[in-house]
Amino acid sequence: MYKALSIFLVFLSLSSYGQDFTSRKQKSNQDERIYLKEVRAFIRYIHKDRLKDSTYVLLNEPQIEVTCEKLAASDSLFSISEKNKLNEQLKSQRVKSWEEVWPYKIKFISSGNLKEFNKLNNAFNWVAFKKDISSSYYVISSPVFFENYSFCIYYEANYSDSGEVGVAKLYKKVRNNWLFERSVCSWFHSWDTN
Repeated sequence: MYKALSIFLVFLSLSSYGQDFTSRKQKSNQDERIYLKEVRAFIRYIHKDRLKDSTYVLLNEPQIEVTCEKLAASDSLFSISEKNKLNEQLKSQRVKSWEEVWPYKIKFISSGNLKEFNKLNNAFNWVAFKKDISSSYYVISSPVFFENYSFCIYYEANYSDSGEVGVAKLYKKVRNNWLFERSVCSWFHSWDTN
């Protein structure tokens, strides 16, 4: 009798663990669907002028420039726990491929393709890039939403033969519009032409 009761309790425990695991997995899948829906809506709004621009070239893999990794660290708007969460999310890049979620057709380039344009001295071959691809390309990060999708931090950089410029911006959602609040980090580097 004791053995049967023990087996029943083990079975009941495993069954409840399995249901809990399934429930967590469903919630995770639902959270990911909501996140991707919000990403598409955000991109449509922020990039509405560029979405159909055939000259717009985007690095397919979301990234953030190392110099801006701790962009939230000095901003007094965020609590310490929010800063930690933002930095963690910025490093993780939830979107793995822009081509899979971008709402319109544009030109994508992979980081592997970009390596093909590096010369032996580790300088980028802009002459070949302009001939084969475009005059510039963009790199953007996965949007980081917080406070129940009412705020977003988003990073974007543009690279061209004259230099590179990047900025991380804070946006606030008002109704269905994303309003620019302020830049949280920006940088610029021009190429030495001598």
